[in-house]
Amino acid sequence: MASMLEQLQLRDGMRVLEVGAGTGYNAALLPVLVGRRGRVVSVDVDPELARKACRALRTGGYKARVVVGDGREGHAELAPYDRVIVTASSDHVPIAWFEQLEPEGLLEAPLQLPGAEVQAIPLLRKTRSGFRSTDVLAGGFMPLRSAGQEAAVAIELPALLASERGWPLQQLTGDALDTLSARAKRRALSISSSEGCRRPLGLRAHPSALMFFLSLELPTRARITTVPRFGVGVIRRRRQPCGDRAAADRPQHDDQLVALVWRRRG
Repeated sequence: MASMLEQLQLRDGMRVLEVGAGTGYNAALLPVLVGRRGRVVSVDVDPELARKACRALRTGGYKARVVVGDGREGHAELAPYDRVIVTASSDHVPIAWFEQLEPEGLLEAPLQLPGAEVQAIPLLRKTRSGFRSTDVLAGGFMPLRSAGQEAAVAIELPALLASERGWPLQQLTGDALDTLSARAKRRALSISSSEGCRRPLGLRAHPSALMFFLSLELPTRARITTVPRFGVGVIRRRRQPCGDRAAADRPQHDDQLVALVWRRRG
């Protein structure tokens, strides 16, 4: 959220619409960034969440208005807005967000990518002809809900799990698992738990950025991801074996950064 707020380029006196109040924490930060002359409106579809957020903001003395409504419809009553920030993911940008935004205003909204492990959070500037993307972050947010719609249930992906004494050691997920034979699955799981083949390219990225890049570059049918206890890794199917190891690459892990091991064919 800190990166999203920084990317919005908020200034004193701006009018901001937030879609998804949650606990009210983000709505408490916004008035600080836009100052006393600014205006913050936060919309949430859940009446109970909205009440709790409103209570928390009032207790903390933060000047932000919380309203109950369908976030996809924005809040036309107090439009237009200089900035719109969305804290729930959607597969498209509703027209209301565009219409309620000032010309040259900025919209920041998590967009769902088909078959991706992460979401794209583009920074969109309103122009005469539509939105123009000026920047992007990687992230992950719960799906945006409409009034009366139940919270989305997470979709279970095909998975393989290696464990010892009840503790998960390694888990593989991805549509590519469906194309593997039982023997290949066992081999992939075994290799992902070992050192594997490492081909660092001299580039380093945060796990979410790495997953975002791979989700855009590799088709889902050819991608298997691994999430061990610490860090994030990626296993890539290969046509040629790598020494006596698997037909896969695995990045090194650490708590903060992940080495990029994927490369274009050829």
